[in-house]
Amino acid sequence: MEAPPVVEKKTYDLSFLDQNNLNEIIETIKYILDHVGKLVILMMSYGEPTGQPHPLFSLRFFADYLKQKIDFQIQFNEECLIKDFDEKI
Repeated sequence: MEAPPVVEKKTYDLSFLDQNNLNEIIETIKYILDHVGKLVILMMSYGEPTGQPHPLFSLRFFADYLKQKIDFQIQFNEECLIKDFDEKI
């Protein structure tokens, strides 16, 4: 099997997404953190799942976007199954 190409850094333009939806997502996360929650876990997919991580389909760009919009610690994890989850939160 051929290794996936190495992607150094991609700049993603979120303008193709509905800005109202993005704002609602951000406001909902802020409300949860300010009123009832200590932690918000977002699980999303991008692209066609193949069973293997692929840098072209990483959602790191969305985590970077959230870091700009939310004054709270944002962590990004490539894996859905997180070893030692309790220690990481």
